[in-house]
Amino acid sequence: MNLCIDIGNTRVKVYQVASDKPELILVKEEWETDFAELKQLLEKNNFENGILSTTRTDNLDLKNILSEKLKNFTFLDHSTPLPIKLLYETPNTLGKDRIAVAVAGKHLYPENNVFIINMGTCITYDFITFDKNYLGGSIAPGMNMRFKAMNTFTDKLPLVKAKELDNFIGTTTEKSLITGVIEGCIAELDGRIDQYSNKFGNIITILTGGDASFFEKKLKNEIFAHPNLLPIGLNEILKYNQTI
Repeated sequence: MNLCIDIGNTRVKVYQVASDKPELILVKEEWETDFAELKQLLEKNNFENGILSTTRTDNLDLKNILSEKLKNFTFLDHSTPLPIKLLYETPNTLGKDRIAVAVAGKHLYPENNVFIINMGTCITYDFITFDKNYLGGSIAPGMNMRFKAMNTFTDKLPLVKAKELDNFIGTTTEKSLITGVIEGCIAELDGRIDQYSNKFGNIITILTGGDASFFEKKLKNEIFAHPNLLPIGLNEILKYNQTI
């Protein structure tokens, strides 16, 4: 049984992985300072192998706990051995989540050019060639970040939440904000898919992340939705490091 921990910009997610199928077992806004819940989790479960990915600080105490409790522990950073080649000019600045989804995309579609759209706090775009070269991509504000920005940087625009509308033309300020963000995201997503398709020919596009389900049926381009892409990638990185 493998343990995969993903500390993102918004939440901490913990997965157990057996037979390559990630199962979400814990979601938190942040760990307690003494990591009591994590320690209990490690004591109750038969985890031998684990990997930690974090977009926040180094989490040295957490790394020490996992190193002591697990037989094989991998801390994901730009120097971690990977089954893909990073051609990013500044690999030390590359988000660990972006590395993990790139590895997962290549694992799922090993013979294809893969374009991954991860819709979380930010929308990240990542591209991996058929021969396992990670080229890079883009980072854009996520859906909820766009709603918050319009509220934060204006005096009168309210903070609204995404919801389904029956018309792309907003007939109230609230609806105008909603359709502005949603239709803007749709146009952006389809535009980026077209851009990569025009340059590289046949590509597989994967949509993942917390907001992916809201958009997966709204795009004109064909996409494959994979809600657990990130833990799949973490698990593949963990397995790869056990073989070298």
